[in-house]
Amino acid sequence: MALLQKTLLFIAAWSRVDAFEADDYTFGQFCRRPPNFGAGKLIATDICEVTYDVEMDTNLAAASFCEQQHPYSLKSFGRNGAKTICTIGSYFKCKESEVLIDKTCYIVKEEKTILTAFTQSGCGSRHTVHKFKSQFEQKWVATFFTKHPMLWIANSPADSITKHLKFALRKGKAKHMSIVAVL
Repeated sequence: MALLQKTLLFIAAWSRVDAFEADDYTFGQFCRRPPNFGAGKLIATDICEVTYDVEMDTNLAAASFCEQQHPYSLKSFGRNGAKTICTIGSYFKCKESEVLIDKTCYIVKEEKTILTAFTQSGCGSRHTVHKFKSQFEQKWVATFFTKHPMLWIANSPADSITKHLKFALRKGKAKHMSIVAVL
């Protein structure tokens, strides 16, 4: 059994998921439309081969390039003339309404709830406001949730991970939290 962190962008819960059930909806969508003009082909429900029209000089350069192009697990990489081929996989599965990034399931609650009434106490005992732990995580959250101009996070403006984001502090019950513009 693999442990999967479930984050409702700003509300996190832990769930157990069997690794062999990894036919995630988001992963399939990502494979059909990978970023940076890649052409994806779903090999299995949990394996995707993405070909980029980018020539790499070395295997190390190809590996580095492939590692930066997805929020999943890099299974293999290769070079074929002027093309770089990245094979990625996913060992986890989220609900269809959630977005899988690495080992975490994300979901955005209704914006009007977040902007008017969202507080830590509203999360309940099993949830917490999400805090970015890496720029990798922040990059992919920003990529998948670009339609949301502002998101709640638990980071503070002093955190080195989020130092380049624009923070807008909220007053009232939620003043210990921030809203951040995801750029």
